[in-house]
Amino acid sequence: MFSSKYNKIPLLFLFCTAVTVAAIFCYCELYEENNLLKQQLLNTHEETTQLKEELSKTQEEAKILKERLTTINRFAQIYNTSPEVISLVFRESEKNGVHPGIMLELIKTESNFDPKAVSKDGAKGLCQIQPTTARELCRELGISFTPQKLFNSDFNITLGAYYLKKLLKSNNGDYHRALTAYNRGPAGLEAYMRNRGTAVSRYSQRISSRGMQYHNPNQ
Repeated sequence: MFSSKYNKIPLLFLFCTAVTVAAIFCYCELYEENNLLKQQLLNTHEETTQLKEELSKTQEEAKILKERLTTINRFAQIYNTSPEVISLVFRESEKNGVHPGIMLELIKTESNFDPKAVSKDGAKGLCQIQPTTARELCRELGISFTPQKLFNSDFNITLGAYYLKKLLKSNNGDYHRALTAYNRGPAGLEAYMRNRGTAVSRYSQRISSRGMQYHNPNQ
């Protein structure tokens, strides 16, 4: 009887040990699951934050695009031309660092937005560019030239904006000098300044004043 009593002790010890080990194992499992859930929640939070940022960025880009389209359509009405032409003017103005309002007024003054316009001196297209000038500009830009391409709005505006940029650069960013040179040629600008003592001409005054006014998006 004494021996039987003590024989039960190892069994009880083994049972308790097994229960303890099982409890520890369950705890470890729960701990791992808890950490996994925490990591999943963290990842979900980061993904949610990223999605919110992307949504906010998309909404801001959509707002900017909507405002730009509104501006393009407004100028298309002001100048009685297509939104596509206004968009081209904006694109090339930004690309060349020239004032888009001045480019719009330059085209209005030169051709009244008629892409097929030809002057008595042979200047062609929206920006009224002489074929000889256009050929030189194309050589500098590394693009092919034919006189007929001057009637293409995209091609003509590309050359016109680049030419104005070039004239601004050679005249220290002075729009009156650049515009008078655009109208009279570089030699004509020098002659005009010798005779008048200023680069401000009726042509440059009209384009610069109206161009700055019309490009104000609040007007």
